[in-house]
Amino acid sequence: MDSSKLPILLLGRTKTGKTSFKGQLYLRLINSDQTSINLAIDPEKRTAIEEAVRPLEDGNSVKRTASDINEETVLSLKFKDGRIVDIPWHDYAGEKVNEIVETRVVSEDWNTRVNASKHWMLFIHVGGLKKIDNPYTRPRKELKEPDNKEINGNNWCDTTFFIELVQILIYIKGLGMRKQIETPVLQVVLSRCDEIGLDEGGNPREELRKRLPLFVEFLETNWHPSKLSFIGLSPQEKELTETSEDDDFIFDGPDQFGYVILPDGTKSKDLTLAISNLVNMTDEDKN
Repeated sequence: MDSSKLPILLLGRTKTGKTSFKGQLYLRLINSDQTSINLAIDPEKRTAIEEAVRPLEDGNSVKRTASDINEETVLSLKFKDGRIVDIPWHDYAGEKVNEIVETRVVSEDWNTRVNASKHWMLFIHVGGLKKIDNPYTRPRKELKEPDNKEINGNNWCDTTFFIELVQILIYIKGLGMRKQIETPVLQVVLSRCDEIGLDEGGNPREELRKRLPLFVEFLETNWHPSKLSFIGLSPQEKELTETSEDDDFIFDGPDQFGYVILPDGTKSKDLTLAISNLVNMTDEDKN
């Protein structure tokens, strides 16, 4: 069966778990026949994947992608309905996303990727979001000015940052905002969700609404309901360091850890559902 190409644009700042997810996803694809997607062909370029997998197998955390890395790995995936889809996985340092917002300058490479994409995955480290004091719910004497420079090392509050990022991408893609967007479909990933206790039965959309209500409202206003989804993702399920050498990961295998929380609150160890849920929104009228 011929394969089709499905450009997915993965977006996320530093420390959002993109690299850990890539390693764990690959291990699920090669080690399990109980996943929603299987690997059709082993990727030709595996360096980036191996660099993500090797530390996990040693019980250590994955190193952040270096700032000079700009590579693409193509994952050839076979879905349950028989489709074979080639998904280009763009490896880059999260600082590049910060640069896009701060400078409003998009490289030719990124411009091409944005215009080719039909599916967006936006990774947000919910545990790393800055809590802003609410003057309507706290005594004035307890309020303090938010130190925006503590927020991801720049002068942007989280709400403003993410709205600006999405608006830039919408502009690059030449999309109007007179009617709700259907392409690209957008899946917001609440990454490292174990840090906030998001588990079985939890609602990823409402968890993000608690922290970024204006951003969630912005997305709900501009995206068609059937083309917008929110999921929780814990690629590792537990905290690792670069020297932790976690016994559970070493002896049980890293593919025994990590989980996804689907929009309906279902919890699954099958991390491939993060991809299939996104892809299925193309054809479904509701999520």
